[in-house]
Amino acid sequence: MVSRHLLKTLSKMLDETTAGAETQLLSSILSAQLNPQRFNGASLSGLHGSVVKGHGHATATGFSFAIEQAIFEIEYAVPQLIGERTACITLSNQGKLTGTRN
Repeated sequence: MVSRHLLKTLSKMLDETTAGAETQLLSSILSAQLNPQRFNGASLSGLHGSVVKGHGHATATGFSFAIEQAIFEIEYAVPQLIGERTACITLSNQGKLTGTRN
């Protein structure tokens, strides 16, 4: 819904300043980039592996993007990176609370 409103607003602005063909091209590019199906899949942290949760209205396209996200997270060890960075932040914050540095 937000992406549709944004596209309409941008299209109107562009119609006032550029030729219609350029507006159509930009609109189609933005539409593809802002497609909510592309952002289907939210990672769940706090687990020892990758779990990607999709939203309930996902289409087959959205589901495939969620699978691609899970594959990416496995290939790049995202859960391990999250764990390492969380541990660093936790240690840093503990040092600030106790007045010591780790």
